[in-house]
Amino acid sequence: MYDRGYFLKLLASFLRVALASVGTVFVNKGIGTQGEWEFLVAGIALFVINVISILYAKYKDRLYFLAALRARPGTSEETVKADPESFVSQ
Repeated sequence: MYDRGYFLKLLASFLRVALASVGTVFVNKGIGTQGEWEFLVAGIALFVINVISILYAKYKDRLYFLAALRARPGTSEETVKADPESFVSQ
């Protein structure tokens, strides 16, 4: 399928670059020091990635729940999680 860790690291890298750019502008204008902005950028990037990861996990669990509801009666979420490919077309 795909490597979730790779995409999280990629997203974190893009976020850090964007925040570092904003931090550079503020440091050039005299608002804070470089060390403070590096610390802030790292913290914000980790926070945002963590929130996105949690929301994605909740969304994926919801999809398994909905697939179990659409399957034949008695199908549990664990059954859907074990073999999600067989429940896609139902």
